[in-house]
Amino acid sequence: MTRLIDLSGLRYGKLVAVERVQRKDGDKHTKWLCRCDCGETTVAIYNNLTRGNTKSCGCNRKPHGMTDTRAWRCWHSMMARCVWKSDSKYNGVVSVSPEWHDFTQFYKDMGDSPSEKHTLDRIDNLYGYEMGNVRWATSKDQARNKKNNNWITHNGETKVITDWAAYFRVTPAAVRKYVNRHGSLDGYHE
Repeated sequence: MTRLIDLSGLRYGKLVAVERVQRKDGDKHTKWLCRCDCGETTVAIYNNLTRGNTKSCGCNRKPHGMTDTRAWRCWHSMMARCVWKSDSKYNGVVSVSPEWHDFTQFYKDMGDSPSEKHTLDRIDNLYGYEMGNVRWATSKDQARNKKNNNWITHNGETKVITDWAAYFRVTPAAVRKYVNRHGSLDGYHE
């Protein structure tokens, strides 16, 4: 049997534990009364709090009625990666503006996704998800926004290799090979 720890004042996502709730007859779970950042209170099971399974009163789902929208799914994914840390690849490395921890504020700032193909993209990857640094972008747009892209200037235009390949109607490998051999696209046949 696990020894229970006093959770009073400890934060679990949007919840702060207030006090332990008296068990009722037949109740197998230890529960805690918690206050959510939204102002509501909720009762949560001890193990769900300490294991990170319960992080809010449910307000992330309730008030806006937008859980089936693209905007909410993209917001939820951003929060899961960067704030709730359910994705170890990001594990808190990328920050999210505190105002955007609330979906309603995020939605006021960003609005609807233009299409099902658009997701959130940071304009400058050195900064987090914050107003002015986030846009709705397609995967093709996002692919151009990677640190490891090779940008090539030719005849005054700067494009990534895949865009030059489309322009010349060849494969990206052909453009890469030509640039590696000649140092530029000068002389490449149009």
